[in-house]
Amino acid sequence: MNYGLLSAVIYDKYALFKLQELEEEESVNIYPIVGVGSAPFRGHLVPEKC
Repeated sequence: MNYGLLSAVIYDKYALFKLQELEEEESVNIYPIVGVGSAPFRGHLVPEKC
């Protein structure tokens, strides 16, 4: 399961779960950006602009 939709979905769900745990532990709201498509649809978040 190195590649493919199923492994990507499982990994995303796990990552969101861990973020939720961190959010509860630190008492801070975390709003992850989960998106597909090209950069304009993800808010143009690229290392050069951060």
